[in-house]
Amino acid sequence: VEVFSTDDVQAAASRFSDAGLRHSFMASDRCCHAVQDKVWVDAPDVPLGGWEFYTVLADDPAQDTGTTASVCCGDGATAGNVCCSGGGGGA
Repeated sequence: VEVFSTDDVQAAASRFSDAGLRHSFMASDRCCHAVQDKVWVDAPDVPLGGWEFYTVLADDPAQDTGTTASVCCGDGATAGNVCCSGGGGGA
């Protein structure tokens, strides 16, 4: 889920924490040809096992060369992952 700002990402993380949900926050993560702040919350009933709330901080053209790996496009990512579709560093 794309949100407007880092404050929105942090607010989502706070809601997950208040609800007792397992989640992880990543600051300035390089993924999907962009630098993003994001929070992942576990949701075992969805196809990829969780939901991601993120905001785009900047474009990251270095990802077009496959030189940067991240949670989304690194080892273990699936070919069906929308982040890794369309070239650039995907599995």
